[in-house]
Amino acid sequence: MRGGLAYYEELLLVAELDFLVGGRKHFFELGFGTTFHVDRAFPLIRAGYRYQGMKGLLIRVTPQLLIDDVDHGFLWGGLSAGYAF
Repeated sequence: MRGGLAYYEELLLVAELDFLVGGRKHFFELGFGTTFHVDRAFPLIRAGYRYQGMKGLLIRVTPQLLIDDVDHGFLWGGLSAGYAF
């Protein structure tokens, strides 16, 4: 599970459930979640690559599909770096 903040013209709250498949440091990541805006929530689907070093360094590169309404969505990319405990 993951929660955090994203920035797209303003700060957004993100909640997500991720599934990881891979070895010691390199993973395929698949995630399903929601990005919350002031008056709306946008479901998202994410698939990407995660590197997680032995000392906690975490780097992710993920294209994601944000669903704007029933008939529309748009492809967005994500890059994140951090430290995993």
